Amino acid sequence: MKEEFAPLVISPIPVYPFLSVRNFYTVIYMTYSDGFIFSGERHAFRELTYVDEGSCVVTSDDVTYACGKGDLVLHAPGAFHSMRVEKNESSRLLTLSFDLNGPASGLFPGKYTLKDGERDIICRMIGQLRTLFGDGAYGDIKLTQAFSSVPADDVHIQMIRVLLELLCLSLTERGGSSREKPSTDPRALCYGRIMTFLNDNVNKNLTLGDVCRGVYESPGKVKDVFHRFTGGGIMKYFHTLRIGRIMELLGDGHSVKDTASLMDFSSPYYLSYYFKRETGMTVREYLQNRDAK
Repeated sequence: MKEEFAPLVISPIPVYPFLSVRNFYTVIYMTYSDGFIFSGERHAFRELTYVDEGSCVVTSDDVTYACGKGDLVLHAPGAFHSMRVEKNESSRLLTLSFDLNGPASGLFPGKYTLKDGERDIICRMIGQLRTLFGDGAYGDIKLTQAFSSVPADDVHIQMIRVLLELLCLSLTERGGSSREKPSTDPRALCYGRIMTFLNDNVNKNLTLGDVCRGVYESPGKVKDVFHRFTGGGIMKYFHTLRIGRIMELLGDGHSVKDTASLMDFSSPYYLSYYFKRETGMTVREYLQNRDAK
């Protein structure tokens, strides 16, 4: 007589994504020479900066981090961030911007010193990026909106997504206590406040006095701190920020008149004079050169 067995009943165990990378925006992997300054930006998505070689100073909102090889800084959406390389130094960085969804989307921003396994994940991501986009001069990869040209189901894109999720899970598992505490150096804190104030008020015609009142510091200290961290002058830097914003507005189709109003100029004529003084080009020449590219 054939023995009969009751069917084995196995209940499934649901597994839901704890986090997921939904979109990529930009990727840059390149070496920055001594004295390089990235004046900063703010956007609605996350960004990580990983130091593959060398050292640099990274600012995220009003917090400044001194970073060396193996360090990673995660910027929250909306955080103003900038970067500089000290004189006589260089830095090879991976910068990747993306959206992160899920219960762990509150992944703590800040500076992390990666463990060996986490650095291996970064190395594998760089390898996939090289395969996907190739190398430029000196092995650099510098692509803005590069991912838009690659199908979402491309195997290398999927590998980069999975590796980034694995890295984020590892940082989440370590918790907020694994982050480095922000610098308590008064000069670094002052520098962070200055950078945030300048970026938040780029549409205003600020004077040095306005900046000093905004950060509650004396003119001498503001100039000294800014020069110490950037090697340049604060108002020259602010003019560079304003020119960048003016170019964005003009490039988006705003008229000179509208741009002058938005950027706190007394008239369109003064904006044109200012633009020529700071760039060496007229507004018309800038737009013609831009359209020709």
